[in-house]
Amino acid sequence: YAVSKQTRALVLACLIGIPTLVAHAVLIVLIHPYAEMAARVGTVLFMALTTIVIFRYILLEPEVTSDVLSGAVCVYLLTGLTCASLYIPIDTIQPGSFHVSHSQNLGDAMTYSDFLFFSFATLTTVGYGDITPVTTHARSFAIVEAVYGVLYSAILIARVVGLYRPVPPFSR
Repeated sequence: YAVSKQTRALVLACLIGIPTLVAHAVLIVLIHPYAEMAARVGTVLFMALTTIVIFRYILLEPEVTSDVLSGAVCVYLLTGLTCASLYIPIDTIQPGSFHVSHSQNLGDAMTYSDFLFFSFATLTTVGYGDITPVTTHARSFAIVEAVYGVLYSAILIARVVGLYRPVPPFSR
């Protein structure tokens, strides 16, 4: 829905989304490493595209409405989901990219919920420390996500305050 109002974004979303859906369908029938990587990378690209389209919308709107505020929340949440989905291929390409300090079963692979937890802990810069990026690529993306999380909040608040127009008390 977010990309349907812009023809170029819709075409790009279809070019990314349809092969991604096919890769996910192949995974249901047949577990193949190339299909799995295509599904994961396609998911990251599709979610990133959706996030960027909504982000552009909230930045280009001339006034703050409930749609803009809802879009701003969606962008923040989609960023966390996108980054969580990005950490999975990183860990697949470079196994051991993340260290879990206390796992339920030592040696178990990280699950999507582990990556989701790590992503939102990084995005909010809470950083509990129980999951740590170890490799250069994992650290680099974690740094980008943490900086984005802080800057996004600051920029969004500045934009909302900058566009706020108080209604005079007796004009209703």
